[in-house]
Amino acid sequence: MTVKKRSNERMPIMGWMVIGLCVGISAFFGYRMVSDARQEIKESQTNSPEWKTRFLAEFPGLETAASLRDDQKSRVIAQANKRFCPCKCGYTFATCLKDDQGCPMRSKNLAVVRSMIEREAVSASNQTPATR
Repeated sequence: MTVKKRSNERMPIMGWMVIGLCVGISAFFGYRMVSDARQEIKESQTNSPEWKTRFLAEFPGLETAASLRDDQKSRVIAQANKRFCPCKCGYTFATCLKDDQGCPMRSKNLAVVRSMIEREAVSASNQTPATR
């Protein structure tokens, strides 16, 4: 009577499947941890006072200042970077308009920046060429 040996071909395949599953799970959770850490770093940076009050030379609403001279445009930019959003979020007008899309005061801030631009344009038109 001969004893048949059991085929061991399944064992290596099952072993590779288990190893593959472990690698896949490790990669998934490793990616999640790195992704979560990156998100936390980004949130901590964007919630910092330095981020909220950084100086911006370009922000929404400024495109209407194309008719202003450079010195007038610089005054508008400086004012928008000095004044703070009235919702007490800590953003300046410039950073609020650029970064905080959900701000309830955003449209009013945009209107204020546009009125700054209009005031600069009116003051320029009231000046005589000799005083410019």
